[in-house]
Formats: sequence, structure tokens, C-alpha cells
Amino acid sequence: MFLLISGLLGLISLLMASYGGHYLATEVNDEVRQTFMTGVRYNQIYAIVLLIIGLLQPAQKGQLRKMLGISGWCFTIGTCFFITGVYGAGLGMLGNLFFLPPIGAVLLLAGWIFIAISGILKLTNKGDQRSTNR
Repeated sequence: MFLLISGLLGLISLLMASYGGHYLATEVNDEVRQTFMTGVRYNQIYAIVLLIIGLLQPAQKGQLRKMLGISGWCFTIGTCFFITGVYGAGLGMLGNLFFLPPIGAVLLLAGWIFIAISGILKLTNKGDQRSTNR
């Protein structure tokens, strides 16, 4: 699933970069264009992050696989919220969506926390253990 999401985010980032670099360059001031291009940059970064998670997660087991999955969903939803708000602000259409970027940013932070937990699990070799229901 994360490979699909990565591909879609990568496609969106390319389309938005083209739009921002060509059309917006002549239609808006530099500050608005830079805000828009910040969204493009985050879009591209998290497309790559999700590509890596999509490649790594299937080979993992137990808690490590679960933590990578949670981080992937945090990154997916966080990126969608964040870039929607930033693109909207860059286009002057943020309106009632002003709350999206902060929520997106918190989800992106949570994604990195789950990546760090995954690293701890990997280092302690606890990520391969399957949880048991008692």
C-alpha cells in the first residue's frame, strides 16, 4: 500500500512543482510561490520516505512491522493534511482549512517517533517477536 501511496505523492509533487514553477512564477509574488514550493518539497520528501517504508516493511516481522506500518500511516495522513494546507495557503484558498497543517505536522512528528521506536526494536532484536494474546 505504501508503494502505491508513494507513487501517487510523487506524481502529485511533480505536477505541483510544474504548476508552481511555471504558472505561479508569473501570477503570484515570491512569498506566495515560496509557500507553495514548501508544500512541493515536503510532498517529495515524504513520497521518498513512504517508498522506503513500502520497501522495508514487508520484510519485517512482529512489532517492527507494526511500528513501520503505523509510521507509514502517520506520514501518509500527515503529508496529506500538511500539503493540502500549504498548497491552499500558497494559492490563497486556505480558508477553513487553516487547521490542517498543524495537525499534519503533529502526525509527521509521530511518524518519526514510530520510526525511532522501530530502530530501538531492531537494535534490541525485539521487533521480530510476535505478540501473544493472553
